[in-house]
Amino acid sequence: MVMIFFGDASGKYRVVDARATRGFDYPPRSNYFVAELEQFEDRILHAFQHAAQKSEDAGVRTIAQRYMPEVSRDHAQMRDLKHAKAA
Repeated sequence: MVMIFFGDASGKYRVVDARATRGFDYPPRSNYFVAELEQFEDRILHAFQHAAQKSEDAGVRTIAQRYMPEVSRDHAQMRDLKHAKAA
């Protein structure tokens, strides 16, 4: 019964939401979870930069360039939060 319940529940929660919740609401491990979120933001930022600069599809480049300021802002906020929690 436990295996069935766990398997059923495991696909219903997004990892990013879970990390964000634990990062802000669970002080003993918040630095760890915020650092993981910042690493995730790094990967997103690099993917957008790559798409904006090197994609062969003009539509992909346009979309990436359009959202790059927002992605960069979110990345900076997460980086600042990580540094604030480390201090």
